[in-house]
Amino acid sequence: MKIGFLLPRSTVYPIMGFDFLDGCKSFLQHLQNDVTIVTENIGFGLDDEEVYSKNEKLLLADNVDIVVAFVDGKCAEMLTPLYMATGKILLLVNMGAHYSFDVQPSPNIIHHTFNTAFNSWLTGKLAAIENNTKAAMATSFYDGGYLQCFAMTNSFMQNGGQITSNFVSHFKPEEFDIAPLKNYLQNDIETTALLCLYSGDISHLMYPALSNLQKTLNLNLYLSPMMLDEHAKQKIKEDINIQNAKGYTAWHPSLQNQNNDEFKKQFHTLSGRDASIFAMLGWETGILLNEIIQQKKEQNTAKTIVQNLYNKELASPRGWIKLDAETNNTYSPSYLISNTGNFNLLVESTVTEIEEEKKKFMKTKPDINHSSWRNTYLCS
Repeated sequence: MKIGFLLPRSTVYPIMGFDFLDGCKSFLQHLQNDVTIVTENIGFGLDDEEVYSKNEKLLLADNVDIVVAFVDGKCAEMLTPLYMATGKILLLVNMGAHYSFDVQPSPNIIHHTFNTAFNSWLTGKLAAIENNTKAAMATSFYDGGYLQCFAMTNSFMQNGGQITSNFVSHFKPEEFDIAPLKNYLQNDIETTALLCLYSGDISHLMYPALSNLQKTLNLNLYLSPMMLDEHAKQKIKEDINIQNAKGYTAWHPSLQNQNNDEFKKQFHTLSGRDASIFAMLGWETGILLNEIIQQKKEQNTAKTIVQNLYNKELASPRGWIKLDAETNNTYSPSYLISNTGNFNLLVESTVTEIEEEKKKFMKTKPDINHSSWRNTYLCS
């Protein structure tokens, strides 16, 4: 079996593409699958023409059986005719910082994501139901350009909350300054909560700033998934003291299940590195590829293979993943994680009725034209 990989580049997370591919390899090698891997780099996923031509090359020149592309789901509509014509499967992988873009999912395309927007939506809802009637939104110039930001604030407002202010910081570390936010919160004592959506080079700078804010203000903090990533902890160069901070995410290395333990072990054996979100997405991609490979041995068509995956529960480091028949998007349990003290993370609870929550989430999808950054989230 020959598999083509379109891999991303990121200056903020330089190891992203390596972790993703090694995560996938560690699963496939663990099962001793006989596969040949062909790779191409698509940079930040910004150039539609480049993304299309690289897909075309893998399919026509390299004659791969399956393509895995770490690129934003907005490319699905552009690529659908190509994969319908070839009858091959495209596995689109990304962080899930947007809603599903395609109106009618292609029977040949599977969307596998980290469900970032969905978990941000859950976090916004949580802030509202925990009796925070007023909250400020804080994000960066970069992170705010994705629909995860809309998901968090819209969910907060739909559940009775009011956004009193929006703060957008610089994305360049040397220009980072939260003085305007601090001044606002000091003068508005009715705003008791802060919705925080940051990643990359800014999330680790936001934590000391939040720690200082909490010394004078009794703020409840609600955090986006990438603020709960170990990458941020590793870059904080000072002790902090955070209280009343929490948020939902799809995975954390501390999850207690056998699949997570096996993943971390096998990934470290192959790469010599600790497991990351990107490696976990790669491992799960390996899980999906294994299912596809086994079905292709039975001469099943791409459409039949995808249909056979609908709502099938696949064991994962997250606990499990399933493929939704209405959207062709994968989904998984969501975990509420508290972040207190000096970046001490604790899994507090799990959302068990995930299907019902996903339906509510998709109903909030914007039905009007909107602008956003065109590059794949975290590829900048």
